[in-house]
Amino acid sequence: MERGISGIDRPVLQMQLIRHLAKSHGACLVDRLCVHLAQTYGVQWPTPASSNKPDDQKDSTGAIQTDSPSPSSPDFVNPMTPDQRQQLVEMLKHSGAADAAQTSSALQNVIEKMRAIQQTANVGLTDYYLAVEALATDHTGISLPTLHARVDNKRRKEERSKANELALQVELQLQTAIEALHKEADMRLAATASLAAVCLFAQVATGWPVTAPGKCVPDLVSWLSDFVSSRRSSNNSKETTTSPALQALLNSTAIPDLVELTALISQHMHSGIDISFNTDLGTKFEQVVNVAKQCRKLMT
Repeated sequence: MERGISGIDRPVLQMQLIRHLAKSHGACLVDRLCVHLAQTYGVQWPTPASSNKPDDQKDSTGAIQTDSPSPSSPDFVNPMTPDQRQQLVEMLKHSGAADAAQTSSALQNVIEKMRAIQQTANVGLTDYYLAVEALATDHTGISLPTLHARVDNKRRKEERSKANELALQVELQLQTAIEALHKEADMRLAATASLAAVCLFAQVATGWPVTAPGKCVPDLVSWLSDFVSSRRSSNNSKETTTSPALQALLNSTAIPDLVELTALISQHMHSGIDISFNTDLGTKFEQVVNVAKQCRKLMT
């Protein structure tokens, strides 16, 4: 997904998308490694800080004690909080197990890299990848080959297959949201649909998957609008080669339709005033879905 984000030539938007990528997908990877570490070293799974336990029920590391066996079951539904990750660092440090202190330091390094991505202006994932790889390889014995750039044909096929799989997942999210929207004119469903559509069209434009938070949809739609206008001009001058999926997008009205739909959704979100979907707007959403399906099928 970083490759897709790198194709979006708006620095501020690109920074927001990288931060979202690290906060969502990157954090999920770290959390899975944390599960492995807790199980390997036999430490209790960290309890969220919101738990109202008295001070005398906290151990010497500051972790909250519970009646659960050690290690307790992690929550695979909700991501770990920053406090939980920090608790795990302290529990590993004081566990007394062999190499646990070094593992604690490696996890602390990953946490610091995650924090730096969210707080610094110069956003990059290289240092983060290196820290995660060191934690995984040196302290869990888990190999993360996807963090290594390779240019062989097998890797290219694997990456393209995964990209197409992600595109299909986004298309299904879009279709599900539209079907629900037919049953209930809920702006939240419309927002979900527009987010899925803009991510899918961004993949068409950049050639690689793009993930984004809902707050970035207006900026992404604006970038797509400029991108489509630029590529149409380039096509007229025969300066560039266009993929079938991108050509289908350029030949459609999907992006202008999405601009209008996004503006309507944004107006509703800011004003709180209910806005009904009339026949014309419903038609625009259907057109967006049809173009999205066509583009996804043409991806290779």
